[in-house]
Amino acid sequence: MKENYEKNPQEILNELETSQESGLSEAAAAARLEEYGKNVFEAQKKQKLIYKILAQFKDVSVIILMIAGVLSLAMAIAEGSGFVEPIVVFAVIAMNVTLAVTQERSAENALEALRSLSSPVCRVLRDGAVQELDPSLLVPGDVILLKTGDLVPADARLLRSESLAVDESSLTGESVPAEKDASARLSGEVALGDRVNMVFSGCLVTAGNAAAVVTDTGMRTQIGKIAKFLKDTKQKKTPPAGPSGQGGQGDQRACRRRRHRAARGGAHPGA
Repeated sequence: MKENYEKNPQEILNELETSQESGLSEAAAAARLEEYGKNVFEAQKKQKLIYKILAQFKDVSVIILMIAGVLSLAMAIAEGSGFVEPIVVFAVIAMNVTLAVTQERSAENALEALRSLSSPVCRVLRDGAVQELDPSLLVPGDVILLKTGDLVPADARLLRSESLAVDESSLTGESVPAEKDASARLSGEVALGDRVNMVFSGCLVTAGNAAAVVTDTGMRTQIGKIAKFLKDTKQKKTPPAGPSGQGGQGDQRACRRRRHRAARGGAHPGA
């Protein structure tokens, strides 16, 4: 199956059942809005900090470390010495929880930053007339009009372009705006930054003007896929390291050594 950048403009228009001259009808747009949903990122319920911290204690490695720390502390209290090891264990737990929560908050901040990459209004062709529309109401098949200074409101295939350049640094990391060409013909696997006949949601038009047909909205856009990755991917926790440098194994061995010493002391009081 061809990718959108491999199709010529007429193929895309036919596939999306729309027209470059008149765009979608209001009725067709309303039906597609019901089918595809709004052109927004999925809302993420914010969790209070205390719940984020408590959630980290469900992790198996943290539970094992907690048990090792409690056992080590109990042995230290019984012997009246050796409090360094339990202190180190609990310090490692605290560092791991802090790191995990910090990473989670960083991911949330990145997601919020992605949500901010949207324009308050966009120009769209519907029923043959140009109108300003809330970008959240865009649907696949809408014909959008772009000019210098606009933020691209959705992923779209260019229908026409005039000296168009788009800043795609938010997607590709390239500092130089990408030159776009609606007439470009591409085939095969093409890197995102080389899809010169496409424009992508959240990118800034730095020069020229164009008309394009929307192909993907919301979480199906390229930037939406990044947002989904940030939302769905669980942050990897740093492997806990105990005093021996081998996680909880060092603490467990230390506890066993203490138990052996205590056993020998009870069996040979004169030793």
